[in-house]
Amino acid sequence: MSATTSLRDLATTPTVRLRTDDGPGVTTWLVALGRHLYVRSMPGGTRSSGTHGQRAHVVVAGVEHPVLLAEVAPEVHGPLDAAFRAKYGRCTPEKVRALTSDAAAATTFRLDARRLTWAERAAVARAAVRDRRRFVGAGRTGTAAGDEVPCVAC
Repeated sequence: MSATTSLRDLATTPTVRLRTDDGPGVTTWLVALGRHLYVRSMPGGTRSSGTHGQRAHVVVAGVEHPVLLAEVAPEVHGPLDAAFRAKYGRCTPEKVRALTSDAAAATTFRLDARRLTWAERAAVARAAVRDRRRFVGAGRTGTAAGDEVPCVAC
């Protein structure tokens, strides 16, 4: 997660892609309740096989945000349903009913921010170096006055 973006900043995003290690991810609906963010996928779609404490990524506009998935206590589902109705009430009634059904409640996770693992940080650094080489290889040297190449470590 970048220094300027926190999970809380994603609360206004209508849908996000939740990606775990077991596949390409699933589209989920996002809502804030209290100080936490929760995701829920639509019943009938592919359920992310996330489990409590599993590392995952929330993908928004191509940017991955590292998260931990946390199970949701049964008593929280009522207030969550109300929050989903408030945020997505403009959608078709069938979609809102599906999103607040018991089947959808079974796909709900709380998102907790996490830091990238060492391996993930290394992969990000490798990708930045690869992108920098691609940028320089495209005829841009980044050495002209006022034409700096961003630091790979930043």
